[in-house]
This record gives sequence, C-alpha cells and structure tokens, in this order.
Amino acid sequence: MKKLLYAAAVALLAACSGQIDPEDDQPVVIPDEYTAPFTLSADKTHVEADGKETVTFSLKDAYDREMLSDKKALQSINIVSDKGTRVPRMQMTATFIANGTYSFTATFKGEKSANTVEVEARNRARYEVFHRNVGLFKCTSVWCVACPSLGKSLHNLDDSVKEHSVVLALHGNFNDADPFSLYVGDTDLGSYVMGYFRGQGWPTLVYDMNVASTGAASTTDIEAEIMERRIESPATCGIKVTSVAVEGSALKVKATMKSSTGGDYDLACAVLRNGLEFPGGYSVNDDGIYDEVVVALSESFIGYYKGESVEKDGEISEEFSFDFGEKVPSQKELDSYYVAVYAHRKTSEGSTMDNIVTCGYGQSVDYHYND
Repeated sequence: MKKLLYAAAVALLAACSGQIDPEDDQPVVIPDEYTAPFTLSADKTHVEADGKETVTFSLKDAYDREMLSDKKALQSINIVSDKGTRVPRMQMTATFIANGTYSFTATFKGEKSANTVEVEARNRARYEVFHRNVGLFKCTSVWCVACPSLGKSLHNLDDSVKEHSVVLALHGNFNDADPFSLYVGDTDLGSYVMGYFRGQGWPTLVYDMNVASTGAASTTDIEAEIMERRIESPATCGIKVTSVAVEGSALKVKATMKSSTGGDYDLACAVLRNGLEFPGGYSVNDDGIYDEVVVALSESFIGYYKGESVEKDGEISEEFSFDFGEKVPSQKELDSYYVAVYAHRKTSEGSTMDNIVTCGYGQSVDYHYND
C-alpha cells in the first residue's frame, strides 16, 4: 500500500512540474495547417528612404515554422503598415520612399499576427528634393460601360497614394459623341492620347504621359504602378503656381519650375472642372456627375515640345492663357475650376512627366519639399 501511494505521489509531482516520463513520451502532433499565434519580425528597424534598401520580413506560426518561404501560404498573407504601405504580394521584402515610422501587421487567412513591427524610414530628401506626384491620365467616355469601374478603383486608392497622384479625365467619343470631349485636329482627346500611347480600348490609364494600361485596373494594381514609378523615376523638379485668375476673357495661369539636378524641361498646363452633369451616361456613382474633367490644354500637353535647358537649382517660369471667348464663367462656376501644371523632362527615349501639381481657381501653391 505504501509503495502504491508513493508511486502516485511521484506521478502527480511530475504532472504538476510539466515533466514527461520518458517511458510515456508521445510525439507532438504538428498540424499541416499553420497555427496561430503568428509572430512577425524584420531584419532591421531603420532603413534609408531611398527606394532601394530593403527590409526583409519573417512570419512564423506557433510551431516556429517560417510561413513566408511557403509560396502557397504567401497567397493568403498580407503585411501592411498603419500608413497603408504594403509588402508587395507574394514577396517578403519592402522598400520605402517616404520618411516616417511604419507599424506593420501581418494577416494570414483573416488572422492577425500577435504583434506589430516598427520600421523607421528616413532621409528621403537626400535622394529626392521635391515631393513627387504621378499623373494619371484617364481616357474615358460617358458612353463607356466599363469606365466607372476604373473610376472606382482610382477613388479607392489609399490616402497615402492619393497624396502622390493627380487624376485627369480625358473624355472621348466611345460609340457616340461625348459632351466633354476636346479635339486634337479631328480626333477626340481620349482617342488621341489612347492611340498615342498604344492603349487597346476604353478605358485606358496613362501614367505620367509615358506608359498605358488598358482596362478597369484594380486599386491594388494602380497603387503598385504608382509606387514603381515613384521608385524608378523620382522627381527632379518642383512646381509652384503663383496665380490662377481671370483677366479679361481669359483664364491666366502663372507657374514656375525649379530643377534639383539640371536638365531639359517643358511646362504644360491642363484646366479641369469638377461637378459637370450629363444624365444618361455611365458615371462613377451612377448620378450623372463627372469630376476631374479636362476642359482645356496647353500646346505641349502630351510630351516635351518646346522646352529649355535648366541648370541645377535653376528655374523656368511660364504663363498660360485660355480664352473663354464671350462666355466668361460666373464666380460660382469658376469655383469648380482648377488647374494641373506639369513638367515634361527630356530623356534618351523621348520624354516623361517629371512632376505635376494642382491649384484651385484664385489660389496658389508653393514648392513642396521632402523632409
């Protein structure tokens, strides 16, 4: 009886202390499916905001299995920061082109990681002096059934992406005349730009008057392209608009460009309006309201035309004039007007849009420098 009680006491002690009798040891059964909690980590906490230095992430499950090396698992993993910065799909590294402290969380099949990881990106101004905006020239039509889908994708861009992009709607005649079409010779503007950049149909989105994407691209795809253009083609100039005003029967726009590197540039200007109405067409919100509509363009709107050479820290100033004719808009109507001023930069392959800014009627904008 004493032996039996003694043996029971030993067994109880072993159970309470977490020890396992080697004779009764059973193999741990690890499930095939990755199991929470998930732990996110990164190989560094500080990085240069140069778009080149990478941060490599790791995501491990409860059994210490690396998940980011599993291509099948990667399809269900999203790593995103509180600022909206995402690790590209099916990848485990990220680069940064804006200063800030980014707090990253990973999600696997709807389950969030148990922790967050902070990465500080710094010194952007060493690599790009001026804030960069990407021009998004949307070839569209009120009669295009698929065009509102592209409009919704653009509307749903993350706020951090919208801060680095400008949308301009270039209307054209799809099946029927579009009331907002401008013309280049006998060709409507939307069709002209689409053809110039070899777009294959409606809608077409032209990035920086340089490369076209046809179809209703997703928000994710557009954000990725904007990020790529900001990394591969950082701004070499800044633009300020000193005046947007009516003088006589014309809208006068005064702008200046400053280069941080030197080069050959050509300034262009577009006049846009929000809130234009046309019932019966296909609008983004199905309400007959059209925004970001280009209603006038300067001569060099599509590329480098009559530019000039600028030295480092040199400036170019230009005044644009758009004649209203006999129908000068009322003050209420003028409130719906704004302008986009952009700079083409000459390259070995032709030209690309280097930067673009917007300015409302009666307002001004100064150079926007990176920190």
